Amino acid sequence: MTDTSTKTTVLLTLSMLKGVGPAALRNVAQIPFFEEEGILELLAQLPRNAGANIDASAISAAVAEAGRQSDMAQSAGARIISTADPEYPSLLKRTKDDPQILFVKGKLAEAPEKSVAIIGTREPTEHGKIIANRLTKFFVEEGWSVVSGLALGCDALAHEAALDAGGHTVAVLAHGLQTVAPSRHKKLAARILESGGALVTEYKFGQEPLPTNFVKRDRIQAGFAQGVVMVQSDLVGGSLHASRASIGYGRWLAVPFPTDLDVSRSEPKIQANLLLADGTPKEKAALLKCEQRDLERIITLRSKSDYARMLGTQHPAEPQPAPVQEPIGDLFSISPAAAYTSAPIAAPTLPPVQPPPKVNRVNQILLEHIKMVEEQLEVYHRGFVEHGREIDQNNHYQQLMRDFDQLQESLRRVRELEFTLVQEQKVQQP
Repeated sequence: MTDTSTKTTVLLTLSMLKGVGPAALRNVAQIPFFEEEGILELLAQLPRNAGANIDASAISAAVAEAGRQSDMAQSAGARIISTADPEYPSLLKRTKDDPQILFVKGKLAEAPEKSVAIIGTREPTEHGKIIANRLTKFFVEEGWSVVSGLALGCDALAHEAALDAGGHTVAVLAHGLQTVAPSRHKKLAARILESGGALVTEYKFGQEPLPTNFVKRDRIQAGFAQGVVMVQSDLVGGSLHASRASIGYGRWLAVPFPTDLDVSRSEPKIQANLLLADGTPKEKAALLKCEQRDLERIITLRSKSDYARMLGTQHPAEPQPAPVQEPIGDLFSISPAAAYTSAPIAAPTLPPVQPPPKVNRVNQILLEHIKMVEEQLEVYHRGFVEHGREIDQNNHYQQLMRDFDQLQESLRRVRELEFTLVQEQKVQQP
């Protein structure tokens, strides 16, 4: 098994430190020859919040944990890679959500540029099952790798169809490689590995699945691929996370049109497909949380003759957010404690560059909100698992997930702004 590279070992160690998140790791990875510097020296080059309250004992513990993770990867026949390694998937690296560390078991696609994510509801209709198999077989015959999430329903159908057709498939997981969830898919996971495919996750060994992990998992699926095929989904389904991410990355989204039978039955699991195929531009943009100009990248599959459109669609450069003039001090008008006694949190937007103190204040507010939402999500998760209820059928849970997405994106943008301001200040110093 391939040893972990020096650069990846440094990034892995930093990732074990409290307060060092994806944005900080991304900044480190951009420093020339960062692997030759010490941990303290690297922390000193990050925004103040990233390396706050980290002492020698914390660094020692992080080094030990990074070594333990490497040992567990070796024992499991897996490997740890980062954006600094040539093997890191090129399509994923181009996205704004690329995790700096990936835990990989098995073989990634030899031609990663030819990858498609095929995802959908856990409860497809009979037509949905047929379409999942048909589309997967189409891409395998064209030499593409099929990416999905090993979930029940459409995900499993896509993996199985790819294997049955002799193709390559990658399962993106929402937990560490020490387990497989759902447990009924352990045999499917083993078959993926035996057939030359891969299991991939951004989560370290020992991490169990949590609700928020699945949202990130869905984005990574989209990041791995040229585009996403959303086989079937209702209007609040988890499949929309990957669909929105694909559009957000400037890539395409393919939506099979439902059969007359499913339409006549008003099947709930086809409602997102119907809206994205025949809804108004305003309705489509609202569902995908995108600009109306992005809707041109939706491919409606009404017959087999439409399939070729997916092969010839290359994604352009990732769209950049338009500048917003809203003052940074007005991003939040409510306190974290009052957040869920009033209207849902709106996604904050960034203003022109402001002094670092204000940025730090917004950064802290966002962190407080995210912590609160994560705590509520974890309570929901434990309760639903205990009582056997379906998480994604609860409206309040869905609103929490949407708020969490918005807050994570806002925090990422605030931290990027903070880093830019710090770098500008360094340049201006005599």
